[in-house]
Amino acid sequence: MSKSHLKTELKNRSSRNLTIAAELTEILEYLCVNGHVDGGSSIETKDLVSACPEAKYNRIERLVDLSLVKKISQGADTWIIQTRTGEFLGRGQIRPALDTEITRLQRHLNSDFTAKRVVAGKLRTSPSRVVTELNSGGVWDRRQKLEDAIDAIEDYPGVSKGKYGKIIIRNPPNEYRATRRAETLYRK
Repeated sequence: MSKSHLKTELKNRSSRNLTIAAELTEILEYLCVNGHVDGGSSIETKDLVSACPEAKYNRIERLVDLSLVKKISQGADTWIIQTRTGEFLGRGQIRPALDTEITRLQRHLNSDFTAKRVVAGKLRTSPSRVVTELNSGGVWDRRQKLEDAIDAIEDYPGVSKGKYGKIIIRNPPNEYRATRRAETLYRK
């Protein structure tokens, strides 16, 4: 094993002065020692960052740019999820799902003035204008207002909760492996 081979390769592949070669070497060594190599298992970003103190997102991406780490994307770039149902939504399903959740929230607000007052405070409007405010703006503005309203209700003790949910956006985790070149250098 040779950290010096990895460190030398990092400096040679970098187009600019690489002052973080030691940290990048530690990340590569962690991947190789733990079997996160080509043909082996991969590791999610959060697990790598948790297990290897030198691993920071920008450093991992630097290794990807240097072709010493392979990034494995997990499906679509973005997932849109209706939390009440747990369903994944396609682009054409967002508006109808949003309309459904806002309608459910409005029914709750119409039956619970305290909840309506809490949401009004969060949206910086009067209780009499909450429904109008929730329905104003484009899809993404309305989605954010729905999320803010639900968070306000959930965070306020003593306010009843209703049967509605958020429309959330999540990016799937990436996974990483050391490339064969990195593994070869490590084993030299």
